[in-house]
Amino acid sequence: EVRVISFNVRCKDDLYGSVKTRSELIASALKQYAPDSFGVQEATEEWMNILSEKLGEAYSFVGVPRDDSKNTEYSAVFYLKDKYELSDSGTMWLSQTPDVFGSKVKASSMPRIATWAVLKDKETGKTYTHINTHLDHLLEIARVEQAEILTQKIAELKKYGAVVCTGDFNSKEGNDAYCRM
Repeated sequence: EVRVISFNVRCKDDLYGSVKTRSELIASALKQYAPDSFGVQEATEEWMNILSEKLGEAYSFVGVPRDDSKNTEYSAVFYLKDKYELSDSGTMWLSQTPDVFGSKVKASSMPRIATWAVLKDKETGKTYTHINTHLDHLLEIARVEQAEILTQKIAELKKYGAVVCTGDFNSKEGNDAYCRM
């Protein structure tokens, strides 16, 4: 049994409240549910620092920024570092050139990424992969292309065993991107 959570932390203060207020709510949820791993979307450098501070020594994370802009975002995966050994990890850009930093599909408003962590339970030896992403927020055609690229990566990651995918898919059930996942 594995417990996984996903949070779109929302990169800045907005109508959903301040980063400070939301960070307290997220820290409380993490303490209550103690997930084995969790994914974040819209996590700026500020958010990554806040989460690392609030989580203390319990969690490690993998992930890189999606581009080199001032307000770049991570789609990081955090995991319980005392329970899991990180066997493999990486970040890919949801584009036709997934290894090229900052690349994107033509229709996308900005670069989008997916980060994965292959986690091996130190006690049982069982492994699962957590992949986390954030698809385009404007165009369905971009989300469809991104979903197809992501699905190919998930198929590749199945070599390690079970795969769980979290993220902000910006899609409703039945939309093309949703159905391709």
